[in-house]
Amino acid sequence: MFLLTDDVFILCFFLYAESKHRSLFLAIYPNGTVTEAPTQTEHTLLELKAIKPGETVILGVMSLLYLCVDSSGQLTGLVSHVTISLFFTDCSFTELLLPDGYTYFISAHYRLPVTLLSYSHFLKLRNTLPIETKAAADEQQNPDWFKGEVDLDSDDPFGLRQAVQYPRSPFFHMDR
Repeated sequence: MFLLTDDVFILCFFLYAESKHRSLFLAIYPNGTVTEAPTQTEHTLLELKAIKPGETVILGVMSLLYLCVDSSGQLTGLVSHVTISLFFTDCSFTELLLPDGYTYFISAHYRLPVTLLSYSHFLKLRNTLPIETKAAADEQQNPDWFKGEVDLDSDDPFGLRQAVQYPRSPFFHMDR
């Protein structure tokens, strides 16, 4: 699912891990707790965003907290208003895509993996849950502002050509 915020589309994922006996999703809660959840919920919906080449931050979409890891490997959710040095030290990760499709996130500073229970390899799953966002609430209050669905397979996904008046050449339309 794509979320529309400030006219920017953001691709959201769930980080999923499994074994023969268990499967789980990484969840970031509003109180800063990072733990596992057995199913997809609004707290397991995550935004992955590149902050510079080779480094990614992971944001809990509903909690608005960033996934961070300290020097002991403890996971926590922090707001982006923490000091810049702490934010880039604890909250940025190198994302390594493995041949089996799983992803391994390593702290860019501490070189520690993101580990939830004993799981450190995550599969990025696209969102399939209907999530109420600020953009959706704004659409209900002001439906004329939104023009409907975005067709990502189109060469004009926002439908801008429908509103554009193409210029006409005066030479082409002259009476001869």
